Amino acid sequence: MHKGVIACEGQKEDINEMDGVDAALNTLCKSSTAPIECTDVENIQSAQKRLEALEVTIEGLENGLESVFRRLIKTRASLLNIISQ
Repeated sequence: MHKGVIACEGQKEDINEMDGVDAALNTLCKSSTAPIECTDVENIQSAQKRLEALEVTIEGLENGLESVFRRLIKTRASLLNIISQ
C-alpha cells in the first residue's frame, strides 16, 4: 500500500496507530541518551500504551484474516464438490 492511500476507515485508524507508535518510540530513543527523568517515564508509559493498542489491532486483523481463510477453504471445497459431480 502506498503511503497516503487509504482503502477504508479501518485501515486509516491502523496507519494512525502505527504512526503513533513510531513517534512514541522515536521520542523514547532520542531521550534515551539523557539521564532518566520524569518525562522519560511518561514517554515510556506512552509508548507502552500505544504498543498495547497496536497489539490489540493486530490481533483483530489476525482474527479477521483467519475467518477469511476459513471461508476460502470452505468455498474451495464447495467448488471442488460441484466440479466433481
